[in-house]
Amino acid sequence: MAAVNGFGVGLLPNWVVSTDIHSGKLMPLF
Repeated sequence: MAAVNGFGVGLLPNWVVSTDIHSGKLMPLF
């Protein structure tokens, strides 16, 4: 998930649900 969701990687903790810019959905960063 983290590899796909580049928006939250390095910016938010892995437990924060960030907006996924690729799918437009909310995904947990694992």
